[in-house]
Order: sequence, then C-alpha cells, then structure tokens
Amino acid sequence: MKGSQNFRDNLLLLIASILLVDSVQSAYEILFISIFQPQSAGDAANLARITGFIPAPIWGIFFFVQSLWFCYYGLKRGYYKLAN
Repeated sequence: MKGSQNFRDNLLLLIASILLVDSVQSAYEILFISIFQPQSAGDAANLARITGFIPAPIWGIFFFVQSLWFCYYGLKRGYYKLAN
C-alpha cells in the first residue's frame, strides 16, 4: 500500500482494463470455436450437451453478447475512468 493515491488509482485502472479486454476476447474465442469446432467449445459444448436443443454456437453467441453488454455497461457507468 505504498505509493501515492494517483499511482494506485492508475495501476488499478490498468488491471481492470486488462481484465475487461481479456473477458471480451475470451468470449469471442468461445464464439469462434463454437461455430467452427462445436465439440471443442468448452462451456458452450457442455451446455449444448446438457440442454440438448440449444446448439453450441447459440451458447457462444450468448456468452459474447453478454460480455459486450457488461463491457458497455461498465464503460457507460464510468467504472473504467479516473476521478479528476
């Protein structure tokens, strides 16, 4: 907890931004894999097997849209900006 408040705020913003980008990227990768290799899509493939009537690409689309929504919501609410 050493260092100035400004440094800590900037460091936490950097970490949060990296996590935000990584979450959208991994949801896109699940979408891509669920379209081209549905049996290898991890959670989307498992949910497709459990539900039986919802295919893996639909689950991949759901995950990607959900990640975009939370990204938009976080940016809109101002969670990813520094207070001046």
